[in-house]
Amino acid sequence: MIDRNNNLVKINGGNHRFAISRILQLKKVPIEIKLISVKSLHKCLKEKIDTKELNNFIKEIEKKYN
Repeated sequence: MIDRNNNLVKINGGNHRFAISRILQLKKVPIEIKLISVKSLHKCLKEKIDTKELNNFIKEIEKKYN
């Protein structure tokens, strides 16, 4: 989930994948974004949400965690 402050928040599943990635000392863990806070979108995107803007928004969050 991406919260209203553009932070990734782990919810529900993924504990095993995360634990194994730590054991293997991986620098990156694949994630799946299932929720994005509406407040976060309103801060970063214009009135209309199009695919290009949404992809750019997600890329900016990726940069934050790389």
